[in-house]
Amino acid sequence: MNSNVRTQSRRKRVLLLLGWYAPRTEEGIVRFAREAGWSLDLQTMRTGSFPEHEGLDGILSILGGWGTRPEFTDFVRQSVGVPVVDMHADEAATLPAGRVLADNLAVGRLAAEHFLERGFKHALFCCKNLSDWSVAERELGFRSHLAENGVISSAFAYYHNDNTREFKAGDCVIQLTRHLATAQYPLAVFAANDDFALLVLDACLQAGLKIPEEVALLGCDNDHLVVEFANIPLSSVDPNFITRSYQAAQLLDRLMAGETIPTEPIRIKPTGVFVRRSTDILAVDDPHVAAALNVIRRRFAEVALGPLDVAEACGVNLRTLNRSILKHLGRSVAEDIRQVRLRHARNLLSTTGLNISEIAEQSGFSNLLHLRRSLKRDSGISPRRWRATQANAQTVL
Repeated sequence: MNSNVRTQSRRKRVLLLLGWYAPRTEEGIVRFAREAGWSLDLQTMRTGSFPEHEGLDGILSILGGWGTRPEFTDFVRQSVGVPVVDMHADEAATLPAGRVLADNLAVGRLAAEHFLERGFKHALFCCKNLSDWSVAERELGFRSHLAENGVISSAFAYYHNDNTREFKAGDCVIQLTRHLATAQYPLAVFAANDDFALLVLDACLQAGLKIPEEVALLGCDNDHLVVEFANIPLSSVDPNFITRSYQAAQLLDRLMAGETIPTEPIRIKPTGVFVRRSTDILAVDDPHVAAALNVIRRRFAEVALGPLDVAEACGVNLRTLNRSILKHLGRSVAEDIRQVRLRHARNLLSTTGLNISEIAEQSGFSNLLHLRRSLKRDSGISPRRWRATQANAQTVL
């Protein structure tokens, strides 16, 4: 054999067992697979047939939950000695697998905070079934954070005790319509996922309820094929699925190299709330306060915008406006401007590659130093440190 010819080591062969259509999950896996030089086995995803266990180095899966495929779980159980990382938990929790999961409690808290910022006093969580662990966690995070801030929420679930009957979307919309008829408005609705948000949207339209004036509707998953093409574009929480799958692939790579399975799941923080028309409203009774908050949210990127400008745009003196905003929101006009700017800057730090000076400018801060001081006051860390700690930055884009 020619000594100049190098023998190449075999590429690790990783089987994908994803229980449902998940393009952003696939994107995170593909990013890491390219870096690691894996060979991805899509046989089961494409044909439904399973490969031989021999020659399989690892498995990446989504097991459990709605849409699960029992045959996937059975195959994993039979894959003795093959490292597995799962991105779900309920039915698969008894399997010896590493787990990288969405932080669904944080997802629920983000949804609650989104509505609290808009002044809602009545809230509803809607889902197909609360028995799914991820849905239950989203509901708990939503309900508990609202309760901590004095807002009591309720829940609608299509399935109660009978999970065996066929799910019928039309029947679900009828039940939702009846349920919404008994609600108090304006109502904040958080749907467990974007698909269910579409059913809530249909129910609202059939009931003649205005979105977002009477019902502000927030979905979850930020699926662009759903939220941007709905009859009314849907606001949605992004759970950060790309980072989840990227880190799941990282963990599998370590397990295939001989590391032991972590005792606790790795939890991935959500990216944030992406606001569209369905929640673009403020539920405040005071017309001057509502007008002021709308001015701030439309014009926060204007560096020159100050409290006096807001008061003048609303036709009220600043002292009166400050007193009213303090009563409703517990903060001054100046502080609300700062918080809106800071929230926008944090979102850009987490989700874009813009440099920090550009982010400061686009967020309405006069300069980078102003942004740094504001973020440090609230979080105790610099913008660079904030970006480094965010889950989205961990994808190593």
